[in-house]
Amino acid sequence: MLPEMYRQRAALNVSKWQASQDMELRKLEITPAEGWPGKNEETRGIARDKAFAADEAIRNLSATIGEFEHRLGILAGDIEAAEAERRAEEWRIRARLCAALEARAIQQNGRGDRAEAGFDDAAQAELDCVYDEDSSPF
Repeated sequence: MLPEMYRQRAALNVSKWQASQDMELRKLEITPAEGWPGKNEETRGIARDKAFAADEAIRNLSATIGEFEHRLGILAGDIEAAEAERRAEEWRIRARLCAALEARAIQQNGRGDRAEAGFDDAAQAELDCVYDEDSSPF
């Protein structure tokens, strides 16, 4: 699940980057060799912005980039949710492992050294149980 989302994010970022490169190339193509007309920087900027806004290829590339950004935003939320679920599962496993070790320590309290109780097969048995039951894609 997460690996696939990471691959999707990488592919979307590459596609967005390529569309941005295409848009910059198109802007260079329609820029006059002598520069934008106008008496000062403000009027030249307005002429440039009007030319870019009137160009259909730039409008299409801008819409494409916007769609990639939208999809990346949704995917970022999905990734964050999946990572939060994975962390919660890790904490559940830790809690079960602690409970198993505590139970084993209490059980061995009268028979053996309590310090040694954590180093027996209880931890492995609990992990085996968790992974046998777990159908998580993580």
